[in-house]
Amino acid sequence: MEVDKVSFPGRLLEILEAISRSHFVSFDLELSGVPSKTNSNTRMSLEDRYRDVKAAAERYQILQIGLTCVEQDLAEDKYILRPYNFNINPLLDERLDIERIFAFQSGAAEFLLSHGFRMDLPMTMGVPYLSRDEAKKAKKLAYARWDRSTVQDVQLQEHEVESLEFVKKVRIVVEEWEKTGKPSPDFLNIVCTDPTGEQPLYPELGNFEKRLVHQLIRAEFPKLVTIGKPSAIQIIKYDEDREKSILESRKKRLDVQINRQVGFRWIIEALCGGEINVDPKDFLYDAETGHARAGNLEDVKRRFIMANYALKNKRPILVGHNLFTDLAYLYQTFIGDLPDTLDEFRKRTQRLFPLIVDTKYLATHNCGDINPKSSLDEIEYKLRSQELPLLLTHPNHFKYHGSSTLHEAGYDSFLTAIIMVRLSAKLEAEGTYLQETTVAHMEADNERQSHDQSPVANNEQQSHGQSPVTQNAAPGVVAASKGLLTTTLESITKILSTRTIDEANTMAPPEPSTDPSIEAPSQVQDAMNVPVGVTGLEDVAPVNMAETVGKKKKKNRKKNKNKKKEEDQEDEWPKGGKLEEVFTRAESRYSSQNPFDRLAQVDAEINDGAEGYEEADTGPPQGGWDERLEVEEQVPFQKHQREPMTLMPGFESEFWGVYGNKLRVFGTMESVWKLGK
Repeated sequence: MEVDKVSFPGRLLEILEAISRSHFVSFDLELSGVPSKTNSNTRMSLEDRYRDVKAAAERYQILQIGLTCVEQDLAEDKYILRPYNFNINPLLDERLDIERIFAFQSGAAEFLLSHGFRMDLPMTMGVPYLSRDEAKKAKKLAYARWDRSTVQDVQLQEHEVESLEFVKKVRIVVEEWEKTGKPSPDFLNIVCTDPTGEQPLYPELGNFEKRLVHQLIRAEFPKLVTIGKPSAIQIIKYDEDREKSILESRKKRLDVQINRQVGFRWIIEALCGGEINVDPKDFLYDAETGHARAGNLEDVKRRFIMANYALKNKRPILVGHNLFTDLAYLYQTFIGDLPDTLDEFRKRTQRLFPLIVDTKYLATHNCGDINPKSSLDEIEYKLRSQELPLLLTHPNHFKYHGSSTLHEAGYDSFLTAIIMVRLSAKLEAEGTYLQETTVAHMEADNERQSHDQSPVANNEQQSHGQSPVTQNAAPGVVAASKGLLTTTLESITKILSTRTIDEANTMAPPEPSTDPSIEAPSQVQDAMNVPVGVTGLEDVAPVNMAETVGKKKKKNRKKNKNKKKEEDQEDEWPKGGKLEEVFTRAESRYSSQNPFDRLAQVDAEINDGAEGYEEADTGPPQGGWDERLEVEEQVPFQKHQREPMTLMPGFESEFWGVYGNKLRVFGTMESVWKLGK
C-alpha cells in the first residue's frame, strides 16, 4: 500500500493498529547515499565500520521506508502480511526555526534511477518527519524567541546618523502618545521611518527599523509592549493576564505545528515503545483526499487507546535484511545524533528494540570466512518452492500481488517478511540450532558449578575421555548449524527432516544431576512408567497420566491404612517419623521429569494419613476418586500436534537465542555484530 503526505493522517490509526497486532514488523530503507567503499585490502574492525556508517548517516537522507506488518493467526495456522511503502520528505516547516542540510551521493542516485525511483516524490509527496532531538530543539528556539530579554540589542554607531535619528523620532512619538492618547488610546502604529511627519497610506517599515522599535520599547518603556505586523509595529499597553494568555496560545500552536511535522516518527515510536501524543481528532481525515471528515470520535479514541495499550505491553519484533547500516540511519533520522562509540550505540539500540532479527544473518549463519551471495531476491527465490508456513497478503495491500519491484522499500520489506517466516521455520525443522543451545546451556552450567566441582571429579570426567558438551549433545544433530546459503542444493529444495517441533525440543536428554538428594535416572524412569534404557519420550507411546496416578493412589491407600493402625497407638509424631519422611520425599520429587505423578502421590500420602479424613463428608455424594478415574479414562487427553513447519518458531524459543540479536556485517574482522551480552 502506497502512503503519501495526503493519505498519511487518514491511514495513521490503521497503521498503528496493524503494528499493535503484529507478530513482527520487517522494514527496509532507500537512501540518498551510503558509506563509501574503502580501498584498503584488509578487513576493518566493527568500530571502524561504525564510524564510517555514522558519518554517512549524518550526511545522507532516508528517501523511502518500507514496512510490512506480519500478523500470526494461530487458529488457522497462517500469517497475514500488510506491506506499506512511504516516501519520506526531508523538507521542514520554516516556522520551526530549524534547518536540515543533506547530500546526494552520485552513485546512490544513479542506482535508484536505474530501478525506476522517482527522485521528486520524497519532496513533493513524501510524509514529513521530525526526530526527537529536532522536536526538542524547535521548542527551545521558539521559547527563546518569545523571551525578549534574551534578544541581543543592536549597537548603533555614531556614523549611523539616519538610524539614530529614526530611534529619536520614535521615542518622541511614543512619549507624546502616552501623554495624550492620540490618535488612538488603545494602540500606536509605527508605519514609516519618519513617525513625526505625515504618515503614508500604506505601511512601509523595514525589518531593521522594526527591530530598532522592538529594542527601544523593551529598553525604555516597561509598561508597553510591541506587536509585529507585516509592514509595521504596533505598540500597546502591557497587561499581565493578556500576556500569559498569548503565551499559552503560542505554546499550543507550536505543539500543533511540531506534532504535524513529527509525521512518520509516530510509527517509529510505536515500534520502539515511545510516547504517541496524537490528538484522536487528527485521525479524522479522508485517506483519498486528505480532507477532514466526519466520524465517530469516541470509536476513534477507543481504537487508539487499545492500540497504544497493546504497543506498551508487547513491543513488536523488528526484522530487516543487512541491518547494521539501516539501524544507524534509523536512529540518526528519527531519534537523534548517533553516539560516538559502537558500544554506546549497541546499548541504546537494545533499549529501543530488545529483539532484532537480521535475515541476512539467518541465511548465512556459520558461513565461515567466505561471503556467500545473500541478496533478498536470491534468498526468496530459493525458498519459493517451500509451501509452509502459509503466507497470505491482506486484500487491501494488493500492490505487490504478482509484481516484482526490487529496490522499492515496501517490496523489499515484503520479501524480508517472507524470508523471516519461511527460513526460520525451515531451520527449526532441521534442528541444527539445538546443538548450539545445548552447548550454551552446558557452558553456563559449568560456569555456575565450577566452584563446587572438586579436582577429583574433573579428573574422573577426563579419564572417560568425555567433555560436558559431547555427553549432552542432542542425538542426530550435525556438527554445526548451517544457513540456507551454505547448505547443498538438495537441502534448499526439500525438507531434510520431518520431526515435529515438540520432538525437536525434547531431543536432548536431561543433564545428569550432581545433587545427591535427587533420585537416580532409573528411579525417574520408574516414576514416569518408562522402560529402563529408553532415553527419549519420542521412543514410547504417550502414557495415560490419570491411570498412572490412580494405580499409585490405590497402592498408597492400602499402605497408609496399615500404617495408621500402628500410629494410632502413639500420642505424637516421633522425631524423624512419617511426616518428615513425606516432606523429604516430596522435595526430591520436584526434580523428576514428571512432577505431576509425584505431587499426586505426596498429596495422597498426606491426606490419607490425616486423622478422620476418609470419614469426613460434608456434602452430597460426588463419587470416589476411583469412579472419577473411570470417567477420565474414557476421554483420554488429546494433544494437538501441528504439521512440521506449519508455524515459525515462537520468539520465546531458544531458537532465537542462536539467531536473534546478531547482525551480519561482511567486510569486517568480526563479521557479526552481537547486540546481546
